[in-house]
Amino acid sequence: MLMQEFLKSIFYITYLTIIIYIGIILVRNNYNNRYFKYFGYMALILVVGDAIHLIPRIYTYLIGSSLKENASLLGFGTLVASITMTIFYLLFYSILKMQFSIKSKILDLSIYILVLGRFFLVLLPQNEWFVYESPLIWGIYRNIPFVVMGLILVFLAISKGIKCNNRNFILYGVFILLSFLFYIPVVTLVSIYPVLGVFMFPKTIAYLCIVLLAYNEFRYIFLKKVCKRQSVS
Repeated sequence: MLMQEFLKSIFYITYLTIIIYIGIILVRNNYNNRYFKYFGYMALILVVGDAIHLIPRIYTYLIGSSLKENASLLGFGTLVASITMTIFYLLFYSILKMQFSIKSKILDLSIYILVLGRFFLVLLPQNEWFVYESPLIWGIYRNIPFVVMGLILVFLAISKGIKCNNRNFILYGVFILLSFLFYIPVVTLVSIYPVLGVFMFPKTIAYLCIVLLAYNEFRYIFLKKVCKRQSVS
């Protein structure tokens, strides 16, 4: 196995381990706080999709075979990741509504239409998920509602964060924006310029930053509770 493939495998395994650890912590130790529970769900849904997407790649690297020989596994993983990432952002929208008391039926309807549109396009057979080089045009089609949804969330997170002086949500918006900026070139141009596949690494790091930011906020709240209990005792 080449050193580059070995390093990729280590990166993916480390990433999945960190995400699942944080997800379990946030779901199990959230003090009945829906805010952190939803972030925990986000982490777990992220790790499920990415694991199904990345483990076949790790397996391919470890046995020294080509990605083309495992096209069906890789395609299935990409299909699942497309669905779970949509749910990931839907959960983040729920967190935004919770944090900033957003009550807009028009906004709700827009997000739900985009989610359903994304699911519908992802599940169409024209995507040809189980062939090595699936149609580029369908990669673009199915990501249109996904990108629009992402831009709405970026705008909400940054604008509400600035208005309410909430630094964390400004950063959430920035990391989501970065994830899409790295993701779009891969979806649209990687079949023409394979080297653009390297952008999937900073995209993955952007997702990791979102989860780490939530975990850091959780730790801050947790430490305050511990300190308060100790001072009382």
